Amino acid sequence: MALSRKHYEQLAKILGVNNASNDLINDISHFCKIDNRSFRHSTFVDRIKEIKSNELDALENLSNEDITALTTGYDIDGVAVNITRDPDFFLNK
Repeated sequence: MALSRKHYEQLAKILGVNNASNDLINDISHFCKIDNRSFRHSTFVDRIKEIKSNELDALENLSNEDITALTTGYDIDGVAVNITRDPDFFLNK
C-alpha cells in the first residue's frame, strides 16, 4: 500500500511535535522516497520545521502553572491534574 499525502502530513506532525532528531527525520524521509518516487525531502523537512516552530510558539504562550501541569502532571500547588475531568476538555462536551 502506497502512502498518501495525509500519511506524510501525519508523519511530519509526529516528528515535529516530538522534536525528532535529524537522523530520524532523514531515515523516515528515505523510507518515504522509496515508497513514492515523487516524494520531496525538502518539502517534508520544511513542514516538520513549521510544526516545530508552532509547538515552540504555543509553549511560549503558556503560563508557568500550565507548563508545570504539562511536564509533571501536577499543578503548582502539588494537586494532580486530570484533564479528562476538566469541563473544557473537548471529550466532555
